[in-house]
Amino acid sequence: YNMPHAGDFDMMKSLFEYYLNMLPLALERTKIYFNHTGAFWPETQLLFGPYYPSDYGCGSERNPFPVGIPFTRWNRYNFQGGLDLSLLILDYWTFSQDIHGFTRYLPIIRGVIDFYAQHWKNLDSQGKIIFYPSQAIETWQCIPYPPVPDACVTNDLPDIAGLYSVLKKLLSLPSSFTNPQEIKKWSDLLNKLPPLPTAKDASGISYLVAGDKLPQSETNSENPELYAVHPYRLFTVGQSKDIDLALEAYKRRIHHCNDGWCQDIMDAALLGLADDAMTQVVQRARTSPASGYRFPGFMPHFQDYEPSADHLSNMNNALQWMLIQPADDERNRIVLFPAWPCQAWNVQFKLIGPLNTVIEGSLRNGNIESLVVTPPERKNDIIFGICSKGQNVLN
Repeated sequence: YNMPHAGDFDMMKSLFEYYLNMLPLALERTKIYFNHTGAFWPETQLLFGPYYPSDYGCGSERNPFPVGIPFTRWNRYNFQGGLDLSLLILDYWTFSQDIHGFTRYLPIIRGVIDFYAQHWKNLDSQGKIIFYPSQAIETWQCIPYPPVPDACVTNDLPDIAGLYSVLKKLLSLPSSFTNPQEIKKWSDLLNKLPPLPTAKDASGISYLVAGDKLPQSETNSENPELYAVHPYRLFTVGQSKDIDLALEAYKRRIHHCNDGWCQDIMDAALLGLADDAMTQVVQRARTSPASGYRFPGFMPHFQDYEPSADHLSNMNNALQWMLIQPADDERNRIVLFPAWPCQAWNVQFKLIGPLNTVIEGSLRNGNIESLVVTPPERKNDIIFGICSKGQNVLN
């Protein structure tokens, strides 16, 4: 996630090439497993694409699961990683403006959206898709098989948020990338999406929740309701007029965590919570390296393995988003200092924004000392954020 702002476009392409090489397998697998077209990738897979064997299940573990339904409950209905990947590819285009590269990787996104357009066939009385059975990442799972409504998720937020984010960006692409039939297909799917799941407390305060219907107990420690913030950026300092829904969800989140893959640090930055983001960046930066490794950037085991690849990566993501965020609007504007603790931290920086805009500057004692924007005409598309308050600077 930190590569677009760093201008590491070649490194992004190495990830996209990996998935592009697996696309034929993903397309064929969907036909065999689900009897429809499209592409999906499980969260845990071997290097060449199939399920990790212990997750898919072997021998007697496969009973009673039909072909295509994995033995593992942890990611049985977790498909949203394809949307996450699709948004990264769209960000690659927005930031790099590389027509050839984006055209090469667009088939990945087409496959993912085709999967979602067909996978859940039931509609509610308003003509909206019913996402059931589903799960909200690994925290709210659908454990029984066959699935039981009271023990499963209906209308999980990560899938719905991911589709809103990706489809809106697809529909804003230049016409040279697509065609009228494809635009209609994407528009039809967008119109069939249910609203993001929300709840309201006794005082009438509304906030995002992980799904319209959840099991009685959770099984992991993500906060799926905040996937509308990261990775899907429907609620950020400069993008959403309803940011209070996300700020309230952040305040009410069940799991508070600032290590490994936990996302609190990135959510705080994207929501403009400068003090929270600053505190969490410092905490992560002070973490001692894992013992026994030469490279000091290798962090100790937190959740899944050692060394942790996530601990400092997420810190880096947050640090960037404290300084700069895409507004994700029609002009591809850039929010500068959306969550920077302006009075506490001085900074010199050089980062990339949408439309391959280079922003180089310095801030000292709360004052901007220098700011160079290349190309110069993009300076009119810089929005100066409010450093310490979580609010929408576009209001």
